[in-house]
Amino acid sequence: DAVAEFFNGARFDSAVLNRLQACHRLHGKGVLVIGDSHAIDLYRIISQTGSAPFVLAVVEGGCRPHTPARDCPYDAIRSFVAAHPALFDLILFEQAGFYLLSSPGYPEGSRRMFSELGLHAPVPTLTINTGRIDLVRAYLAALADYVPVVWFGPRPEPHMPLDAILRI
Repeated sequence: DAVAEFFNGARFDSAVLNRLQACHRLHGKGVLVIGDSHAIDLYRIISQTGSAPFVLAVVEGGCRPHTPARDCPYDAIRSFVAAHPALFDLILFEQAGFYLLSSPGYPEGSRRMFSELGLHAPVPTLTINTGRIDLVRAYLAALADYVPVVWFGPRPEPHMPLDAILRI
């Protein structure tokens, strides 16, 4: 059976390192799941299927590599993976997709461009924010120097009206 470890906004101190090293000794290399709140779903799938010896999730709502808040753990994750790459076979990343989009009349990466869409309103012009995508790719590439990385998504947003999804 897989061992699921969930750290929300983890700080990688000696207690966390000791716990992960114990999991590694008992179960082998694990999977690290990182991202914003959308990564929680990915963590649940991996941890419930038993497809990894152990799973560590470091997810924090609102934390994304392209616009990290001061308390987001992305720098700590990068330092930890660089110092302990043998702990993980794979890193999985997921984030909300609307943060990678722009639309006239809405703040950059605003979910309002979808949640305020009326049933018969035309879908707004959407622009992919390649700058933010490049920042995420650069961050994930730095992690991939140590452990293979897979970027899941972005997936359609759950708060989008179904007809809007079909029209996009």
